Parts: sequence; structure tokens; C-alpha cells
Amino acid sequence: MKLSAAIVTLLLTSVCTATLTLYTHAELVGLSCKYSLAKTAKFCKDDALKSYDCYCRDINALGSFMYCGFSQLHSRKEYKQLGAFYQVRCPNITIEMMKDAYKNVTSYLVDTSKVQGYNASKVINYPVVYKKPSFTVAYDNYFARYSNYRYGVYMGAGFMGYWGIVLLCGTVVNILRKTSPNALLSINKGASNSKFIRWYRKNISIPALCRSSHTNRVFLSGLLPTRIESVIVLVFFVLALLCHSLGYMSVQPNFTYSSRSEELTRYVGDRSAALCLYLMVLTFLFGGRNQIFLFLTGWKLSTFLTYHKWLARMLMMSVLVHTITMVTTSIIRGIYDRRSGQEYWKWGILAVVVGSTMLIQGFSWLRERNYELFLYVHIGLAVLFLVGAWRHIEVFGYEYFAYASAALWCFSTFIRLVRLAGFGIKTAQVVVVSDETLQITVQANSWWPFFPGSFGYVHFITKSAFWQSHPFTIVKTEDGKLRFYVKIKNGVTKRLHKKLMNAPNKTGEIKIAVEGPYGDRIPIETYDQVLLYTGGNGIPGPYAYAKTLCEAKKKAKTKFVKLYWVIRNWSSLDWFLTELKALQKHDKIQAIVYVTRYHEGKVGEKFTISDSSSSNHSEDDKDSKAEVKEQVISIEWLSRIQNELPHVEFREGRPPMPEIIANDVEEAKGQNIAIMSCAHNHMCDEIRAIVANQVGDYKNGRIDLFEELQTW
Repeated sequence: MKLSAAIVTLLLTSVCTATLTLYTHAELVGLSCKYSLAKTAKFCKDDALKSYDCYCRDINALGSFMYCGFSQLHSRKEYKQLGAFYQVRCPNITIEMMKDAYKNVTSYLVDTSKVQGYNASKVINYPVVYKKPSFTVAYDNYFARYSNYRYGVYMGAGFMGYWGIVLLCGTVVNILRKTSPNALLSINKGASNSKFIRWYRKNISIPALCRSSHTNRVFLSGLLPTRIESVIVLVFFVLALLCHSLGYMSVQPNFTYSSRSEELTRYVGDRSAALCLYLMVLTFLFGGRNQIFLFLTGWKLSTFLTYHKWLARMLMMSVLVHTITMVTTSIIRGIYDRRSGQEYWKWGILAVVVGSTMLIQGFSWLRERNYELFLYVHIGLAVLFLVGAWRHIEVFGYEYFAYASAALWCFSTFIRLVRLAGFGIKTAQVVVVSDETLQITVQANSWWPFFPGSFGYVHFITKSAFWQSHPFTIVKTEDGKLRFYVKIKNGVTKRLHKKLMNAPNKTGEIKIAVEGPYGDRIPIETYDQVLLYTGGNGIPGPYAYAKTLCEAKKKAKTKFVKLYWVIRNWSSLDWFLTELKALQKHDKIQAIVYVTRYHEGKVGEKFTISDSSSSNHSEDDKDSKAEVKEQVISIEWLSRIQNELPHVEFREGRPPMPEIIANDVEEAKGQNIAIMSCAHNHMCDEIRAIVANQVGDYKNGRIDLFEELQTW
């Protein structure tokens, strides 16, 4: 299925390329012969440079044309191409008629330069010899113009090839990781002995672009890519810049353009138009949630969306170049008023305006303020852009590029609907825990696939939110149900929280549908040591990996697992207490919890209620402990927490990540280490920077970083 979809994607691009007009040498000869003969003679009253009507019915025009064409061509293949060129314009003329006309015309050809008083504007009834100087001028003009088209198509295909190579590399690595994880790890371990590889990983493949900012947002730039993503984007940007700038030919004298600047301006406009077609397909390809290469490469959705955003920016830069150059050329030639009144021009302007609006609307600071509003406005604008582009390019026969873009988008949407239908609409139990998290539990079909680190888009089937979907990591409970831990923020989660606070036990039911699962399972069981660094609501994914590792004793090579969890208050233990308790039966995992507000945190209901039931405090004291409130934690409560979770080590304050990671790596020296992070943005970026430094000095084993946090 996945391979078939990838092949279909390639076929769509190939079909689009095949629809572009790429003139062969024989076809350029045909155009040049028509120009030369139009300057030499007039065979009919309605004979005109751009019309072939006369040449479709006048034998002298046909014979003169064939003599010119056959004189310039030298192979059967080229003769056939010239015949096909002529038949497109004159379907009533057969190949045999062309051959006969050429054979007969040689005996009757007239050289008009030797005819006294010859007037090229008067209709004649005999075949003529074409003028070679005018033919040469025409051929050079046509060659310069249509070679520019050809180069644009080749360069656009080069765009596809570049991303094809990038995706192929990712696919090959992912296939090896899935089919032969131990062999791949062994190869990587051997490569890590190389000083150059360690330098490359330390400085290129692992760190963020600006060392400390990747998942953490920057005001205008939004989310900065990793350094390797930046290199891939930069190389493509340079490639696109070169394709827009190089390979132009200017021919003077020129019978179409009055000056060299006018000629080159038009050529830049034509080149950028061809490149826009391919950039449009790539932009829609990388923007899909279910596009096939997401599964083939195993990359995160956030990685594809990073490429999608930069491709979209390059697309709009190319669109603006095309717009400016075509408007300039039209004004210089005095045809702006005529062109601007045509339908294709108006649709093109619509696409430019909408695309530019999307470029501004996509800024991170707008997207973060109200993502749902951004998303649906973005989708609406994308539809308008695609329609505008389609209506603009269909006049030139390039509408298949719009069809390909729409097909990729529709395919992604179709798969989303299939996933939703497969899960169905089910009743989920929702519980407010610690006044900060919604615990959503739902029964899924037995065949519904689950794997560690997977996430799904949850649709809350309510009147005010059925059209929204939010991604949450999935945890599988002991009885096989799916569970989501949702941090209470604004919007639908806040409304649910408010509603449930008045419900018995802060518990209620809601209809939901889950689109998924998404994500990619990482074979961390092949590593000797696994270090999991989490924070807040980021623990479910790494926890699922830890639990799976401990239960897969026969397959996993992992000797030891460390699970870190950073929380602000003690009350956060409530919503993940069941899962933490489940780790007690596994002896090869060490769980460490950092409580940043160790002495001034909230104590959760599960511990305060337990305390009230086993002591003789006053009724008022019981009521106060039934609520989650700010208080100084007592030694008694701390003792109770530790009794509930004897296998968990609790530490005070913020974790010193450089020291922790350095010590953990030192303990596992010489072994293969998998480091996974899923926490607050700052913490994930800090871990990435620390790991990048560590791999530079780690010689006898392999350290791999897997960042589960996804932001876009």
C-alpha cells in the first residue's frame, strides 16, 4: 500500500512533466521555416505568421515548408518529428502528402531574390525557396526562448530529484532500522569510531541551528530547524536560486523583444513559472498529515512541516518573481491592459494575493495564539490558492500540476477519514486529576494498532468542538484500553474542565473519535542502555517505551533503563500514579522524579484523601484535605508517597541536566545508549545541546538521540 502510493506520487509528477511543451530540434526548425517563409512570400490572402490555415490547404505553401524543413534535418527521426509538428497544426495533411509535396516541389521552386520587382505582400501561386538569413535569425530566437522552457522543466525535475534523494536516504535508513536494527546499530557504532563522523554528529546532524533553540519558539522565525534540516533547506535554497538565475541566452536582433533587458525579463518570468509548478506540488506533498513519505522515512510530522513551510516560502518567492517580471514585460510591450483583463490573469492575481496572505498568516506568533483558527483559515486560503493557480495555468495546458497537488491533498484527507471511520465514535470516560490534567480513557477495537510513542488526534464530538482535533500521546492500560493525558489549557479542554468540576468525582463521559495512530516506533530495545528524560505531560510516550522494554525480556538487549520525570508539584503524581506503580515489578528500570517545588507544592487528592481516612483529624481538616491546595509538604505525607512508590527516587529542585546526562553516559561507557526526550521545549533543547557535545567524545559506543516532542 505504502509503496504503491509512493509510485503513484512519482507517476503524478511524471505525467505533469509530460504535459509541458518541450520543443525538439525538428519542431524549432518547423517554427523557423514558417517564420522565414512568412517573410518571403504570401500564399493566400489570409496567410499570416502565426496562422497555419493557408498551409493546410495550399500545395505551394506545403511544398515550400517541406523543402525548408527537410533541408535543415538529417535523420528519419527528425523527419517524423517534423511531420508530427505539421499534423498538429494541419490534421488534414497526411505524411504521404508531405512526402509527395517535397518530391514534386524541387522542380518548381523559385528563388524570389532573382525575381525582378518581386513583392512579398502579394499572393503568389508557386513554391519558393526560404531565405536562410531569416531562418537563422528565427531559429536562434526560438531556440533561446524555448530552451529556457526546457531548462525550467529540467530544473523543476531537478527539484523533485533533490527531494527524492533526501527522502530515499531517509527511507533506506528507516527500512534498515525496521528490518535489521541490530545490524544498523552495529554499522553506526563502527562509524562512531571515526573522528570525522563524531565531528559531523556533534556539529551537524544533532544540534539545533542555534544550539539552544529548536522546539522553543523564536518571535518572528518561529521554530528553528535542526542543523541538518537547515543544511538540507539551505542546499535546496541555493539550488533554487541558481535555477532562477543561470542559463539564460539572449539573441539580438530579436523579432519578439525590442531590447535585451525586455527579453531577459520575459525569460526570467517563464523560468520562474515552470519552477513554480514543481514547487507547488512539493509544497502540497510535504504538508499532508498522511502523505506516504511520512511513513516510509519514519520522520516526525514536525520535520515534514518544517520542509513544507520553507518550500512554501520558496514557492511564493518564485511566484512573486514570476508576477513582477510578467507585469514588467507586459507594460514595456504595451499589452498590460489587454492581458490584465483576461480571465487567466485575474485568477493568477488571486493566487498571488492569497499565497502572500498565507505567508503572513503562517507566522509562528499568529499560529500559536489560536491554532484552530489558523488551521481552518489556512485550509480555506489553500483551496483558493489552488483554484486560482489551476485556472491560471490551464490556459497553457499545465493544469495537471494543479491536479497532482489536489490529488496529494485529497489522498491525505481520504486516509484521515479512513482512520476516523476505523476507530468510530466511542464513549470515553474523562476525569479531572489534580486540577491540571484530563485523563481520557476509551475502549478501542482489538485490532486497532498501538505501539510505544504513538499518538492520535482526538476529536471531541461536541457542538462547539466536533470540527477540532488535537494530538495526544497514547498509553495502553493494563486492561487494554487507550488512555490520553491532556493538559488543561484554553479552548475545549478548559470547557471540559469547567463542566467536570461540578460532576460527581469530577468524572464524566464524552463522545470522541481518534484519528491514528501516528508516529514511528523506535527500536530502542537494541541499545544496551536507555535514558528517558521527560517533563510534565511528556511522560506517556517514554513511559510506554520503558514498560515495553521491561516486558520484552527475550527480545530486548537493553540491560538497564532510567526514567526521569520532572514535575512542578507533588499533585502531578496523581494523574500518573497507576502507571508509576506498574513499574515496581520490573527490576531493570530506575525511576527518578524531580519535584521543582519540593517544599511548596500541591499535594494530590489521592494522598490527602488517603491521609484523612487513616487519621483522627477534625471534620474541617478532612474537608480541607479533600481539596488540592497549596501547602508545605509534611514529612508524614512524603513518607506516605514514598511508601506508595518505594521504587521511585524523589529529588528536590530542577534537574541539572548537564551533570545528569554526563553521569548517566559515564556509567554506560562503552555501551550503546538511546536517549529519548519528551518534556518542556527548553528542556528538550537543552538535552539536544548536551547530547551533541557528548557524542563528540564518545568513542567506544553509540549515542543516539530520539526527541519525541513535536511542535509546529
